[in-house]
Amino acid sequence: MAALAIYVRLVSGLLLVTAFAGQAVKAEESTEDFKQMLVKGSVFWVFNTSEPGEIACRKDEISNVQEKNVSFARYSRKETTSSENLYGILFNWDDDDSRGYDGITIYNSKDELLSEEYLEYLNPSKTCAVVKVMKFGDSKDANKNTWRDLRVSNAGVVSGAPQDCAEQFENALKVTRKPTRQPYTDQCK
Repeated sequence: MAALAIYVRLVSGLLLVTAFAGQAVKAEESTEDFKQMLVKGSVFWVFNTSEPGEIACRKDEISNVQEKNVSFARYSRKETTSSENLYGILFNWDDDDSRGYDGITIYNSKDELLSEEYLEYLNPSKTCAVVKVMKFGDSKDANKNTWRDLRVSNAGVVSGAPQDCAEQFENALKVTRKPTRQPYTDQCK
């Protein structure tokens, strides 16, 4: 009888460990995927950012999406409105074996490397995302060249950033302690 009790406890413990291990594997396998938000015709605005400077009304309009390539126009306003045709190559930031693409390398039309972006969070409805941006070339100060964007879809920007994305953005900034600004206003549309 004592042997049976020990056996039951041992098997129960193994089942519990197996269940937790299965949940951990699922958590590791789930990855954010840029392709879920970068859909031809979609528009995403930078709603909030920790990027230094005064650039406002930045948005990306997706014109073409292929397997690992994305073409888009980036619009922004400082003193005047400017646009730039860019393309990105999607890649797996954390795991080469993953099916999702959580990283993108951005180039201009002259094939000059501009930045790399890492998708930290994409909400379930694919209407907002938290993106870490690492810009190349402007400054040797890595602190100035790395920031986070809270990006919101064209349809969602009218009602503001969804709560889940706003919370994820704030949590990411607790680590960096960078000041934020809201480059999107109603005048942007």
